[in-house]
Amino acid sequence: MSIPQGWYPDPGGGENLRWWDGLNWTNHVSLRTEPPARKPPSVGGKNNTVTIVAVAASAFVGIMFLLSLAALFGPNNSSTAQAPPTSSTTTSSSTTTSKPPTTTTTTTTTTQPPTTQTTIPPTTVPPTTAAPPATVSPPAPQPYDWEGVGPAVRQPIERMIANGDCAGLERAFDIAYRETAVDLMDFLADEMYRLGCI
Repeated sequence: MSIPQGWYPDPGGGENLRWWDGLNWTNHVSLRTEPPARKPPSVGGKNNTVTIVAVAASAFVGIMFLLSLAALFGPNNSSTAQAPPTSSTTTSSSTTTSKPPTTTTTTTTTTQPPTTQTTIPPTTVPPTTAAPPATVSPPAPQPYDWEGVGPAVRQPIERMIANGDCAGLERAFDIAYRETAVDLMDFLADEMYRLGCI
């Protein structure tokens, strides 16, 4: 049994308390403010060690004693299970009665409810024909104010829009970007989006 850690009267004497860490006295000292509530442990702790060893040894001896008794008188001991053979000779007639061995048979029957299987006939679903995809025509082009744009630029762009020439419109957009023609860039971007180029 170990004594818990705590403040105890200094085993060296005096009015101070000294800290017991559960194994040894430490160098920590405190002034006593109230009387001690616990008995201090012995200085070396040897009494506790001796007590623990004695209890453990007693328990070991007791367990060994019980195991030896079990070995001598246990149910698996063949010397106590059989009686020694005896023989006797008599002049009178002897009667031997033999009893047949008793056999007990237990039969357990478990009844399960009958299983019903339902067969669902296959159903024929008529094939469905998909409606032809709706053709979506692009909305009409938005009018653009071509003022200030010469026919050499306007006519090719109008042809590209009419033919859906995405590559040509992208080149025209790049040119408008370099020329910083913001209105023309917006118009070309709208047309490319409408035609599905972007």
